Amino acid sequence: MRRLREAATAVGLSLTGALLAGLVLELAVRALHLEPDRFWRADPILGVRLIPEKAGWWTQEEREFATRVRINRQGLRDVDHAYAKQPGTLRILVLGDSFAEALQVPLERSFPKLLEGELRRVASVPIEVINGGVSGYGTAAELLFFRTEGIRYQPDLVLLAFFPGNDVMNNSPELEDTLVPVFREDGELVRMRAVGKPRRAPRGVKRLLARSHAYRFLRRAVVNGHPEIAAGLVRRGLGDPQAIRRKAAPDGMPTAYGVYGPPEAKWEDAWHRTALLVGELRRAAEHAGARLAVAIVPSKEEVYPEWWEDVLDAY
Repeated sequence: MRRLREAATAVGLSLTGALLAGLVLELAVRALHLEPDRFWRADPILGVRLIPEKAGWWTQEEREFATRVRINRQGLRDVDHAYAKQPGTLRILVLGDSFAEALQVPLERSFPKLLEGELRRVASVPIEVINGGVSGYGTAAELLFFRTEGIRYQPDLVLLAFFPGNDVMNNSPELEDTLVPVFREDGELVRMRAVGKPRRAPRGVKRLLARSHAYRFLRRAVVNGHPEIAAGLVRRGLGDPQAIRRKAAPDGMPTAYGVYGPPEAKWEDAWHRTALLVGELRRAAEHAGARLAVAIVPSKEEVYPEWWEDVLDAY
């Protein structure tokens, strides 16, 4: 009986020590902002949306930055804006992906806010630039966002921040393999189905782990640093297949770089779909009494010659 009590005490102490160690690790990861907070949630129409009034920190694996982020009441990475426009105000609605959302920099350094500041210095009327950018959005999602939410801000100008580096790919059901809206030739926006089984909301221990910054930090380290271990966990049903980094195209080149390549049928189709989407967005903007402008956001290899030389050398 005495040995049984001693064993139970040892097990209890071990569990207590493990729990304390886990708690210390969790607090350390949160205090040092080693793991980014989650600012998005699933949306049945857009695929994903920013969480209204969500506040936290955004960082990346290389720890190049750690930015304090707050999402406004309407679910935009911006200050709060009333839907009703003040008389005499010129409103610009920016549509785009992570370049416009700009979680990597403080809000005042995002390009929509810089644009607003520059225009206010020279304009004779009040200027308001509203940031509708969301990470991962392609042109179809941006069109759907304008139809369902952006139009409510009564913009005078809709500014589409178009990134050829992945926006064209995002608009193709052949080139983009994630759950995104795509455009059919008959003018209907449809949603691609997820690959594999539908994901269920986590329960019990899985739900607790999903909220743990330390667990996500360690899991990311395993997935990114040891893909063979991650693949083994997935095969045993202990990991998320979507968390593993995607492989390059069969010829070894990342799919996104195909936008620079010679004409191919699937890329021609992607550009055709993109043109239809931009045209539909223009018509939607004009119907709402606004104009559409398109600003091309360049890739780093288009700006820095050394990056382009690296791409040519690698592929």
